[in-house]
Amino acid sequence: MSNSPECGRSPLTFVLREHQYWLIALGFPIAAEKSYDFLRGLIELRKQIESVIQPQSECYFGAQGLTFHGTPVPLVGIRTPATRDHTHDETGRSEMKTLFSASKRRQAALVAISVALVGQIISGCAGLQNDSSSVTKAALAPTGKLRVAFFAAPLYAIKDPATGEWNGVAVVLGKELAKRVGVPFEPVAYPAVNALIGGAKSGEWDVALTGIDAARAAAMDFSSPYMEIEQGYLVRAGTSITVASEVDTAGIRVGVVEKSAADALLSRTLGNATLVRANSVAEFQAFLGSGKADVIATGKTGLFAVAAKLPGSRVLDGSILVEPIAMGVPKGRDPAAAAYVGKFIEDAKAEGLVKSAIERAGLRGVIVAPPK
Repeated sequence: MSNSPECGRSPLTFVLREHQYWLIALGFPIAAEKSYDFLRGLIELRKQIESVIQPQSECYFGAQGLTFHGTPVPLVGIRTPATRDHTHDETGRSEMKTLFSASKRRQAALVAISVALVGQIISGCAGLQNDSSSVTKAALAPTGKLRVAFFAAPLYAIKDPATGEWNGVAVVLGKELAKRVGVPFEPVAYPAVNALIGGAKSGEWDVALTGIDAARAAAMDFSSPYMEIEQGYLVRAGTSITVASEVDTAGIRVGVVEKSAADALLSRTLGNATLVRANSVAEFQAFLGSGKADVIATGKTGLFAVAAKLPGSRVLDGSILVEPIAMGVPKGRDPAAAAYVGKFIEDAKAEGLVKSAIERAGLRGVIVAPPK
C-alpha cells in the first residue's frame, strides 16, 4: 500500500505488546494520555480488537469514513496477519471486509464502532484545548457553568467601578479554563478567607484561586502553584520603623487578615507586638488610615496598592515569607476535576498565560511559579 501512511508514524500509537499488533488512529495530536475517558476508551477498544485480530501482523489501512454519533473519524490503520491476501478499494471499505472471516464480521463492526468512539474522545480532548468530555464537565462544572472563586483583592481580581466587570489574574485563568472545558464562566468573589472556605463546603463554587495553607487544603484539593508572592510589611506615615526586624516591638499593632498566611506565621513568631485581625480585605486595607494598626502584613502586591493611597506610608524591604498561590477544587469532587485543573495550570505556566496575566494586572512582588 504505497500511497498509505507508514505504521508507526501516527500521532497516536496504541501497542498491545503481548499480541504484537497495533491500532493507529491518524490525524489527532496527542496530549490527553491521562484523560479518564481516553483510557476507558482504549481499554474497551483493546477487548474488542483482541477478539478479531491475530498476531504476527503486517500494516494495512482501512475503516475510512467512520462516524460515531455523527462525528467523523480519520483513517484508521490496523496491523493484520501477514500471510493473508487482501484487496481494497480507494476508500478502504472492502479491505475491512476481507480482514476477518465471516464468523468475525460482527466483532469487526464492534471494532469499527470502538475506533470511532476513541476518535471522538481524542478529538474532544486533544491537547486539553477544547475538552468537551461529559465526565470532565460533570466533574468541574456540575451546574453547567464554571463558578470561579477568588478574593476581591488586586492579587486576584478587582471590579471595574464603571463596567462592573472583574479583572485580574484569577479572571484570566478562570475564563480560559471555562473555555477549554466548554462552559460559561461565572466569577464568585469573596471578602474573606472563611467565606471562601465555607463556600467550598456548601458547593458555592467549582474552582478557587487562593494561597495554599493547611486550613484551605482541608477543604480543597490544590494544583501545583501558578504564582508565588512575597509577603511583607507596610508601615503607616509617622512610624519610626525602618526595617522588618523592628516590627516585633511592644506597643506596635500589626494588622493581618484573619486566617491568612501572614496571620498563621506571625501568630507563631511575634512575641512583643500585638496582632490585630480583620474579617475582610476591605477592613484590613483601612487599618492604617483608621489608626487601628501601625503596620499591616500581607502580599506585597496588596501593600503597594494600599501605599499608593496613603502618602508617607512605606513598604519595608525584604519579605516575611513567600506564599504559593494555586487553583483548587472542593474536596469530594470526582478526581477527574483535580486532575484536569492540575494539567491546566501546568499548561498555563508553560504557555506564558500566567506571566502575561500578571503583567497585564501590573502586579509587583509576584513571580510565575516553577513547573511542577
